[in-house]
Amino acid sequence: KVNPGRPDYDLDNLPEFTQQEYWDVINQLESATTDKERKLVTEKYGIVRLPLLAAFRTFAWPNFFFSDPFHLLYENNMANFWDLWTSITGPDEIPHLSAARSALFGQHVTRAMATIPSSFTGPVRDPHLKRNTQYKMFEWKALCHWLTIPILIELEMPLAVIYNFARFVRIVKFAMEITGRTEDDLAMIRKEIVKFLHEFQEIYVGDDSTKASRMRLSMFHLLYIPDHIRWNGSYRIGSQGTLERHIGVLERKVRSRKEPFVNLANKIYEEQLVKNLLFYYPSLCMSPEPAK
Repeated sequence: KVNPGRPDYDLDNLPEFTQQEYWDVINQLESATTDKERKLVTEKYGIVRLPLLAAFRTFAWPNFFFSDPFHLLYENNMANFWDLWTSITGPDEIPHLSAARSALFGQHVTRAMATIPSSFTGPVRDPHLKRNTQYKMFEWKALCHWLTIPILIELEMPLAVIYNFARFVRIVKFAMEITGRTEDDLAMIRKEIVKFLHEFQEIYVGDDSTKASRMRLSMFHLLYIPDHIRWNGSYRIGSQGTLERHIGVLERKVRSRKEPFVNLANKIYEEQLVKNLLFYYPSLCMSPEPAK
């Protein structure tokens, strides 16, 4: 038993934290009279306070909160695989990549860039050398979808490890596709996720309770991908990538150091005003001059 004193859970029949239970916790937080009481409630349920989003009439727990594939699938789980192979596991464990094989993996990544059209992605750096230098989401994404499986085969990684990772890639691909899904599709991918988690535990944890931390919460969160697809459509639409890019665009427009937030608010207002005008009066849009 990996977690002595903790209950065992059936991944096919997990207990649900209902909306009524959520509001009960909010009431406990609201009625707490001391910081200590609030802290105990927060530690037990992981809820800190009533969110501002609760002001929306459509607010509902938990489907109001989008899961973010940007971080969950790539910057968390894909990065976790790399760390497991290269630094967390020991030399005597089958998923381990030695420093030499890790370096060879990175060299294969660098060479593979010549085979990937530049329109697909930016340059994917050597993860062996650049893992700790803000390795970017699109780099983890490229490793996940295109590069890792063939390189692991080339490095003769044990097939059990490759099969398990390939199952993860299949789950990610299913989640990120923009297409309609039936209940049968969602049931199928959930079975795939459960199978992946059981295999993952067998490979990376086994019966050693000291390795339980390798089963990160982000791995278990995969179980809820079918629910998010059922509620919102493609899992891709919850990505923070679009938002973070827009924040970066807005940040570059700020010119006032004295009152940056006022400056930013004015810029956002002006942008929206122009969009609204173009919506009502499309003729205001100036077409680019034809190339000579």
